[in-house]
Amino acid sequence: MKILHTADWHIGKSLYKHDLYEDILLFFDALVDIIVREQVEVLLVSGDVFDLANPSNTDKEIYYQFLTRLTSLHINTIITAGNHDSARMLEAPKELLKHLHIHVVGSADSFENQVIPLLDKQQNEKACILAIPYLRDRDIRQITSGEKYQDKVEATRVGLVNHYKSILAYAQKAGHRGPFIAMGHLYMQGAHVSDSEREIQIGNTAGIAVEQFSQLFDYMALGHIHRPQKLNKEGTIRYSGSPISLSFSERKDDKVVILLELKENKIDQIKTLSLEKNRDLIRISGSLDHIKHSLSTIKQDKKLPAFVELHAQELERDQAKILELIQLAHQESESYKVVHHKIQFTNQLNTLLEQEDTSSIQELRPIDVFRSKMEEEIQDDDLKKELELKFYELLESVNEACD
Repeated sequence: MKILHTADWHIGKSLYKHDLYEDILLFFDALVDIIVREQVEVLLVSGDVFDLANPSNTDKEIYYQFLTRLTSLHINTIITAGNHDSARMLEAPKELLKHLHIHVVGSADSFENQVIPLLDKQQNEKACILAIPYLRDRDIRQITSGEKYQDKVEATRVGLVNHYKSILAYAQKAGHRGPFIAMGHLYMQGAHVSDSEREIQIGNTAGIAVEQFSQLFDYMALGHIHRPQKLNKEGTIRYSGSPISLSFSERKDDKVVILLELKENKIDQIKTLSLEKNRDLIRISGSLDHIKHSLSTIKQDKKLPAFVELHAQELERDQAKILELIQLAHQESESYKVVHHKIQFTNQLNTLLEQEDTSSIQELRPIDVFRSKMEEEIQDDDLKKELELKFYELLESVNEACD
């Protein structure tokens, strides 16, 4: 049996107001090709199918069109919700999708729904999937009035680990023998993040140590972190990463999916399959002369035009240079599209950033906005920690309300 692990599709994601629909559609084409070429029998999608809890009609259309393509491939698909997803929205058609061999687990309400045996054509169990979605506060702990910051961090960490252990114990008691493959959408300590993840579990402070899981499962198919990476030397605890670049911090990252090969009820091989990059993300920093030269050398060698960030640096403030940068940003090209630009004048007493409004509030993390305001208003570090805890609680309640 062959199992393919992917995550963090973020359908509907935009980069500085420029949508990534073409990028995700090309990934779906590549994913179908891999499934056919490698004769994959099971597809695991470990959360963040959508970028927004309330996706647009276009986003949902893209998603269901791809699920339709999967049904023609005669594979089993298991999809879990991430922190960006609405559990209710994902699960709404789950009874219908079951008939198409697509299992959706949006919430952690039922242990039974999170345990999915994989059977061969003779109905012999080859493996057992523990399809654990993103775990919210309500799933893992009781909220105590007046709780201290560190107490909440520890209670969250313990609650997360206990949920995984409880699911495994439930599966074993039900007679499943493994190998056990756990899906998860969480932050693991030591993971290398990019700029595009939304912090979870109290701003990632309640991250789980790899040692907590290394002896529990035969493989952990993780989502949430957008850079593909192994978290243990055996390579059995992995983030597949996002299949397309979701921020300029990922512009040099490889994009992959992970292939598991099972033989005799054991994981025999784990392979990393590289995905073709269909669009370059290019950041150009320096003088306006350097930027003009660099733009002239960009070639169209990918299926999609490059997205470009311009960070101009000049000595003296000059309105003409600001206008020149704006003109460079708006010039037409078949090879690239400038999606963001700013200019810095280094010889001023206070560094001044002149920037056209090319970003949007959706591209800022809520916690960064809140921390910035606290820096302006509050000096007491202990008070900042307490307020940050309360802010995360409010943010969690808002995200849950989206369900």
